[in-house]
Amino acid sequence: MLFVLVALVGTACTDNKALPDLDATVKARVATTIAAKAPSRVSAKLSEPIPSEEYIEIVFTPSTYKRINSLKETVTNILVEFLITNAHPTKAIDINRVGWEFGKQSVNYSGYGVQRHQINPCIVPGETVRVRFNSKVDATSYGVDDFKYQQVRSSWCEPLIGIDESLLEEVSVDITRDDGMFTVAITNDSLTYIGWTGELLRKDVEGNIITKTPFILPSVPCIKPGGRTTFDAKSSLDFFGKEYEPDNLNTIYSGMMLVEPEFRTIELYKCN
Repeated sequence: MLFVLVALVGTACTDNKALPDLDATVKARVATTIAAKAPSRVSAKLSEPIPSEEYIEIVFTPSTYKRINSLKETVTNILVEFLITNAHPTKAIDINRVGWEFGKQSVNYSGYGVQRHQINPCIVPGETVRVRFNSKVDATSYGVDDFKYQQVRSSWCEPLIGIDESLLEEVSVDITRDDGMFTVAITNDSLTYIGWTGELLRKDVEGNIITKTPFILPSVPCIKPGGRTTFDAKSSLDFFGKEYEPDNLNTIYSGMMLVEPEFRTIELYKCN
């Protein structure tokens, strides 16, 4: 069942009239951008009779935040946050749409964070993503209690290929960080062509994923036996810089405490 926890800063309010077409349980709670679908080379879509929404847990939290506008003035807007967890034991879930309403207006985004980031929103089992939007609504016009959860729509993601453990002794993946990027060096000492996928991600101090970006081998899909590939992995997002500083009032991430970025291998496989 889809669980939606609705929270208003300074209040404890339950709203279920905004869910006319969802089989949902709405409870009250407080909580809080951007995640990504890790790439897959499996072309067949999963066939699953149970809707993916049955395995999503959501905390919806509108709150106020201060920002600096184009006139260098400090203004207070309404910030909308979703905390989305995939509760399925084995399958990843793709978030297709999120939405909320205030007054008589409805706001929907296709995928979370799409107003500024081009990232596919896939959540692996047990993973929680923290999604944050600037509603662009001034807090003097509407209060946090005027914002209501409306919807999250989802579908099943294609599965990852995973890591072929038979390659671990013959393929080395060296990942080093230098200032604002990671450098990846892959050496293939096996007798077969191999493929690889990596992932750059940033989490908050509570372990929720804020954003992640997949990387595949540049230029060629596979590395030949005895081959070596080296490349720099740097996201178009500001993983390392001022955008994620908690005291920066020019960003919706102000006040968010994050841990250092990390880069990891998520797929290592033999090319057919």
